[in-house]
Amino acid sequence: MQVGETSSGAQDRAHTMNATSAENPRLCLPDDLEVLEDPRTPSLRRISYGIILPTICCFGIVGNVLNLLVLTRRNMRGTAYIYMRGYSTAALLAILFCIPFALRVFIHKDTGRWSNWTQAFYHTHLELFLGNGCLGMNLKRLEHFSTRSR
Repeated sequence: MQVGETSSGAQDRAHTMNATSAENPRLCLPDDLEVLEDPRTPSLRRISYGIILPTICCFGIVGNVLNLLVLTRRNMRGTAYIYMRGYSTAALLAILFCIPFALRVFIHKDTGRWSNWTQAFYHTHLELFLGNGCLGMNLKRLEHFSTRSR
């Protein structure tokens, strides 16, 4: 309230400010994202999520499958090999859970326009939980193995 202004004058001015901000909202809608983002973003998204991430995922999948093939042989039955098999399995699952994330960012541009509710449910509730859960299992397994071997 300014000096000499009544409370009703302050209320009128606040109402005018609210009406002005309601007329000019500053919401960033998915259609506006392409206008507001840096022009280099689409090419960076295409390179990182379309080329680099699938390459890393392919190498990770092949490497972990080969690890599991070797670690499941008859002479690899010790305690350390059990931990290594678990680590490879969890890493393989983390990579597999990363692929839908990359597709979501690359194809849908992180806008969330889903064609069915199961896809929306997965990306909303399970994506981060499953991927981070596998990585967390690996960290706990590594911590347990390193403290146990002392």
